[in-house]
Amino acid sequence: MDDTIYRWDNAGHEAWKHVATYPHHFHEGDDKHVKESSLPHKPTEDIKYILNYARELLRMD
Repeated sequence: MDDTIYRWDNAGHEAWKHVATYPHHFHEGDDKHVKESSLPHKPTEDIKYILNYARELLRMD
């Protein structure tokens, strides 16, 4: 297993204030690679989005 991280985060870290969806952001690959969060912010839609994201990652392997 590698150390790849895929994590949606809503903590208001000062380092990510430049992200348009701040404080919501997405760690893609590692803790230092951050981009905008695309989560809908509705629990049932969020889980569907995350599962679809994981499905696509698994297809790429």
